[in-house]
Amino acid sequence: ALKKQYLLNYELIAVNDALADIWQARALPTTYVIDKSGQIVWAEAGIVADLDLENAIKSVLPKK
Repeated sequence: ALKKQYLLNYELIAVNDALADIWQARALPTTYVIDKSGQIVWAEAGIVADLDLENAIKSVLPKK
């Protein structure tokens, strides 16, 4: 519902307390970039600047 309401083009994951502890999510929101092998390669608590997120995503994409 939130994805449609706010026109988000990325996945949202609701987590329980146990998963928040494993991922060390200490603030809301916490944004993660996860590589194709499932490893967290970047995380940021709080509001994320567009450029910071873009650079984090580019860091895991194949180089051209």
